[in-house]
Amino acid sequence: MPEDPCIMYVKQAKKNIGLFRKNYWTAGLYFLQAAECYKNSGNKSRAYEYAKEAVKCLDKYWSGTNDMVLPDLEKALSLAYYMAPKKRRKEMGRKAFEVYIYHARRLENAGNYLAAAEKYEASAQFAPSGSAAREAILKAISVLENALQKEHIIKKRDLVERIEKKLEELKKMAPPPKEASHPGVVETRLRYVADLEVFSAAMNEVVSSFHMEFPLPISDPKVVKRGEKNSIQFSIPGYSALVIIECRRKSCLVEVNSSNITFILEIVAILKYYLDKKEALSSVVNEKILGKYKAIELMDYINKVLHSLKIKDEARKIAFYIDTLSFILSQFKRLSKICEDLKSYALELLDLYVPGKEIMPVDAERVESKVKELLKQLKK
Repeated sequence: MPEDPCIMYVKQAKKNIGLFRKNYWTAGLYFLQAAECYKNSGNKSRAYEYAKEAVKCLDKYWSGTNDMVLPDLEKALSLAYYMAPKKRRKEMGRKAFEVYIYHARRLENAGNYLAAAEKYEASAQFAPSGSAAREAILKAISVLENALQKEHIIKKRDLVERIEKKLEELKKMAPPPKEASHPGVVETRLRYVADLEVFSAAMNEVVSSFHMEFPLPISDPKVVKRGEKNSIQFSIPGYSALVIIECRRKSCLVEVNSSNITFILEIVAILKYYLDKKEALSSVVNEKILGKYKAIELMDYINKVLHSLKIKDEARKIAFYIDTLSFILSQFKRLSKICEDLKSYALELLDLYVPGKEIMPVDAERVESKVKELLKQLKK
């Protein structure tokens, strides 16, 4: 019986993650070659098996920081998704959707708007729901429409034509929402609820300018002002999340609804950071998460925190990232010690740094060490 021609790629992959080697990127690429080989030979189960191994290796190499591996990780996720048995497809789709959305946001922040829109568009095929897919397409449209307002892009006629062509394609893809559904409804299994103490005058100004200045893109903003009560409701394209903020005098009730714990935690951290930057946040009186999730689901958010530390982001932004991480960890008794340490680091950073100041390398390394320790505990 002739030897399986695809097995040589598997052997090479395993050589790169043996006892004395941990070349996860190289191993991932070999596993991906094996998966493609089995796919071409019609062996769907083996193709899925090794595409999944490729995802594990490439994801481990990426760890939320080594973004150059993202195209290979996306290719592996896509193959694993389409080769997966029906009962496993949802899990692979969720991971693929998150990675594509992350990559899109990175490209958008770097000013590569056309590539960002294409990543948002690609994410839609893996979206956990029809509404999430639609939001991803709408986000792609929004990115390109905003790009056409930028002077340095307007000067490049060839780029403008490519953007306009892509916009035309995307607008044909974005189906209108069903008439029966409410404009702000998202599919959700988790709900974050918090009571914030705020400075009323500053908060009134924040509510008025929220839709223009909030660090994340928002859609369908609804602002209502009635006497002493102000409220704002909006969704966030690409996150499949609905945010509701209701304020009266010095108190604000906040709700963040989503089916993804990472989306909720990132939105909460950025919301606190934004209110702090606007000098509107006094304190968090109480906060809680309603709904079930597992500790392992926190991995993606932890990788986002590590990435923020890696790029030496604003210190106060990182403080709210790790403060939110300490809050969610407080739900797990076995992680209580790390939770306390992270809370302490967050308070220390808020004491040491003024708004807009980037974190110093020595502080970033200290916090990063503790977060990596947490990551190891979650992987056990």
